[in-house]
Amino acid sequence: MKLQALVIALALGFGAGQAGAAARCDVNGDGMVDSRDATLIMSALGQNASGPNDPRDANGDGKITVADARSCATVCTYAGCAASTLPASMQLSLPQLVVGAGSAVTLTPKVLDNTGQAISPAPIVILKLATPAPNTTSGAAPVLGGTQVSTGSSTRGSFTVEASVRGTGISTKAVFTVLQNATQSANSGLYVNLSGAQASLVSNVGAIQAALQRGDSAAVQAASNALAAAAAGVNANAMSLSTPYEPDSGFVPTGSEAASRGFPPTQADANFAALNSQLRAKLAQIRQLLDQPSGNAAADTAALGQYAADLEALWAQSQAAANRPSVYGLTSNSLAVNDLLAQDMPTVLKSVAARVNADLQQNGLVAAAALPAAAGPRARPSRLPYPAPRQPTFLLTGLLGYAGNIGGLIQRIYGDYLDQVQKMAILLAAQGLLNQYLSQTAGVGGLITGASQSFHAYHMPGSVIEVTGVTLADAQTADVFLIGGAAVNAVSGLINQFRSLGQISSIRQVFDFYKGMLDALQSAGKAYADAHQQPDSAFATSFWDGGCLSSLADACVELVYDNGFNYVGSGGPIKLEPVIILVRARSPQNPQFGSGIFNFVGS
Repeated sequence: MKLQALVIALALGFGAGQAGAAARCDVNGDGMVDSRDATLIMSALGQNASGPNDPRDANGDGKITVADARSCATVCTYAGCAASTLPASMQLSLPQLVVGAGSAVTLTPKVLDNTGQAISPAPIVILKLATPAPNTTSGAAPVLGGTQVSTGSSTRGSFTVEASVRGTGISTKAVFTVLQNATQSANSGLYVNLSGAQASLVSNVGAIQAALQRGDSAAVQAASNALAAAAAGVNANAMSLSTPYEPDSGFVPTGSEAASRGFPPTQADANFAALNSQLRAKLAQIRQLLDQPSGNAAADTAALGQYAADLEALWAQSQAAANRPSVYGLTSNSLAVNDLLAQDMPTVLKSVAARVNADLQQNGLVAAAALPAAAGPRARPSRLPYPAPRQPTFLLTGLLGYAGNIGGLIQRIYGDYLDQVQKMAILLAAQGLLNQYLSQTAGVGGLITGASQSFHAYHMPGSVIEVTGVTLADAQTADVFLIGGAAVNAVSGLINQFRSLGQISSIRQVFDFYKGMLDALQSAGKAYADAHQQPDSAFATSFWDGGCLSSLADACVELVYDNGFNYVGSGGPIKLEPVIILVRARSPQNPQFGSGIFNFVGS
């Protein structure tokens, strides 16, 4: 009993130790330092060490003494040097992978045995913040306290937390990215919010699975409600107008500018571009299947499982060194990356949440609930109504399992992409390679809807918007908005206010304008989808080639509407009303816009 008491007293009297001592102190060779090793040391007190590598001789003085026992007590695997299950692996999870500056991140380490089960009581885990690589962070350094990392309002960049099980060689790490918070930038705040929604989706799908297994209907309903709330909290329309390419100030250069500034293209950049296209295509397949299943539950569930496996394979490929982009790769593919993060991922999240809740309701497991907010432009071709078809469209167990896997993979891909983009922006800022101001050259030079130039009409085949100051490539991917009715005055005021700013020096200023446009449409009771009217084709032309007839410009791009424009007036009797036409270039490097006000008549 005295020996046991001494062992316990020694174990409780000391804290963290050294990894080298841990290797020495594992007397019985089971991979842990615990009370069993301490007992063996104490029973050998006074003996000579068997050699320089005797694990009992922690201080290497050639004798087995109480000092050795004290040294070993500092590296015990478990608190109190308790003997327990041998750790086999560990996990380190974060509430979300992208956070806003000034927030705190809570770390959750979990140590697993060789069957994958969490060990209880848990071994002692040592956490530390790794030293960041040069030019990957800026501002105040995060502070680690216990299991919480606190960031400052100026903290930006990529940070790594390392975790290890004391007294063993088991370790892991987790990476999180810090952006401007929603108060500092409404644009960046959208990406922080989406990361939280992704984490909520994974957590709540898992909670639904667990609740179903234990027959807890109330918990199923609660998790279903939380899932719907997470999806509804993602403003897909606002995200479609945003960009993750947001330095604190200035604008990211184009690919050609990056090449001229010392970042030439690499083979990895080409691989990255191809992989990004494959990721977008796979997410489109997943969304299509979830939104419009075939009606064969078994086949659709199997297809979803295959898509989940495909997505995991793409994630693995994205981590290979041969596919990691340089600054050139991230800048030259900015629009495709932008669309993956700002359009594809939000809409897939909404589709997953809607489908899970639809099938839960069809199985009679939850009450009917409202769908998440509209998915936004270029998104879901249809929405899942409640009540949905009488029979579930997927096998529920498979749907929940694959939905959780897909959600987790998207969360990791999203976090990794944001991490790369943020590090790129910090590197370019540190080297003074950002463009300082927005080049605003776009204009809406003219409009053709018929013979009259004094007023225009809706639904006129072959209607044309003439845009100047943009390339054909930018025009082909541009967003076009027709804003009429009660929203005209508000948006007109926003345009005047934006132009009065003079030199535009941040994405935040640009996004705030577009967010104001969204708010004006909502306040006027106008649907975003009605205002957002995309052309059927675009052609570069000139006055000398018989084009640009309305603007009389030397050169322009004509945006052609085969069936004319849809009505955006205030309703009521046919009358002459002003309509703002706004054309927005979607390039993250130069998100300029042109606008004009034209009189329309008709209904």
